[in-house]
Amino acid sequence: MYLLEHDAKTLLGAAGVPVPTGCLVESVDALAVSALPPGPWVVKAQVPVGGRGKAGFVKMTESREELPGLLASMLGKTHRGHVVESCRIESSRSAPNEVYLGFMLAPETGEVRVLAAASGGV
Repeated sequence: MYLLEHDAKTLLGAAGVPVPTGCLVESVDALAVSALPPGPWVVKAQVPVGGRGKAGFVKMTESREELPGLLASMLGKTHRGHVVESCRIESSRSAPNEVYLGFMLAPETGEVRVLAAASGGV
């Protein structure tokens, strides 16, 4: 089972870990009724693979008027064999204390492996 970024941030936030405020949007029309966090924003395609930023599936904007176009450019597209069915829209942060986390279950041993890095996201 893959955990998407939005789900992981929801779980981490519930456990008291500081995460950027965000919402999940599954269509351009849903944007009108979504409770958006304060801008500027980062729009992130929710797929269980890396390389989203380099492929154009992570985009920033300071304009609320640009959000529908950014969503339309991602939703329904395919990235590394996965169709983008939703996007996370979150407050943009330029905090120097970011950390990228990855968790993997090793099937041969049942152990959880953790990857943490000060930069990247891959």
